[in-house]
Amino acid sequence: MIKVVFFDVYGTIAHFFPSKYKIQTAACKNFGISLTPEYVSLGYKNADQLMSKQNAKYPLRKMNAREQNLFFIKYEQEILRANNISVKDSVALEIFKIVKNFPRKLELYQDVIPCFKKIKDINVMVGLISNLNESSKSLVDTLGLSENIDFAITSKEAGFEKPHPGIFHSALKQSKSSAKNALHVGDQIFSDVNGAESAGIRPILLDRNDFYKNYTYCEKISSLEDLYF
Repeated sequence: MIKVVFFDVYGTIAHFFPSKYKIQTAACKNFGISLTPEYVSLGYKNADQLMSKQNAKYPLRKMNAREQNLFFIKYEQEILRANNISVKDSVALEIFKIVKNFPRKLELYQDVIPCFKKIKDINVMVGLISNLNESSKSLVDTLGLSENIDFAITSKEAGFEKPHPGIFHSALKQSKSSAKNALHVGDQIFSDVNGAESAGIRPILLDRNDFYKNYTYCEKISSLEDLYF
């Protein structure tokens, strides 16, 4: 019997406004670089996978400024590579700095609140698990979800990043549930699917952009409207 459903945040329940495409386009404009929405999305998918693997080895929150810059050079180059564009390290870093400082906010996808309400209506808890390096209170306040979820946990508080089982164990402890009574919904295979499984939690892959057409390893949905258990 499911007692709690965990959700990843970025890419699963929330996205940036303006869009990643608009932010990247604005940042690349001064360098004469043109992008397309489809390949920016693909580039971010690849870059976020790179980040997940980096966090599994040596988390970004533990890096000094120089180490972070070196990583984000690769991150930005990965985004541009999907657009068949190659740039020098110095250019990639300049673009990333513009992207980083571009005014933006996190917004919920439209299917989030109805999904959470459906879950809460059957007396199942809703929790958030995020690799964002901030407090859970700050994250929940930013998203305006204080009345819609039961709790949230971030890597800053847990001391672990997904896919490390430690952050999932912290979420289970907070929910007072066992792994067999939990689900985790996320948009990344490495950090969400593999991470949840490492903690004994059943994963569900949310594929909003149809990146994983032939993926059958675990249950896959394209919208939170399709979430049933």
